[in-house]
Amino acid sequence: MQTRPVLTAIAGLGLLLFVIVGTQPNSLRIGSDDLRASASSALFQEYESQASIEHSAATLRSSLIDSYVYEKDGDFVLRKTPSYEVIYPESFGYFIVTIQAGDPVFSKAEVEQWLRDWGFGQRDLCNLPVRFVLQTEQLRRLYPSFTSLPTGCPTSSP
Repeated sequence: MQTRPVLTAIAGLGLLLFVIVGTQPNSLRIGSDDLRASASSALFQEYESQASIEHSAATLRSSLIDSYVYEKDGDFVLRKTPSYEVIYPESFGYFIVTIQAGDPVFSKAEVEQWLRDWGFGQRDLCNLPVRFVLQTEQLRRLYPSFTSLPTGCPTSSP
C-alpha cells in the first residue's frame, strides 16, 4: 500500500508539469518551432542545391547531345575513335559506349575522363546514364568481369 502514495505523487507531478507547460505563452514552444523552422530551412537549401546540380547536369547533357558529330540511323554519334564510339540513341534516353577494339578498361577510363572534361561529376556519370558495351565476342571473352556501368557506380543504378 505504500506504492499508492508514490504513484499519486508521480501522477500529481505529471499533471502539474502538463498544466505549467500547457499554460505557458509559447515560451517553451518557440524554441522547438525555431528548431523546426531551422531544420526545414536546411532541408530546403539542400533540396535547392540538389535541384541546381541536377539542372546543371541536365544542361550539360543537352549540350553534349547537341554537340553530336553526325547522325547515324537516328542515333547521335558524339565521339568516334578507332577503339570506341559514343552514341546517344534518343529512343533509349541514355548514352551507349560501344567498345570495338583495344583495351576496354582504358577506353572506359578515356570516355569517363572525356565526360568529366565536359563538366560531369562522378554522380552524373551514374545518373546520365552511360552504359558501356563490348562489341565483339572476343572482347567479351577476354574481359569477362567488364561491367557496363561507369567506374564507381552502384550496381542498382538505372
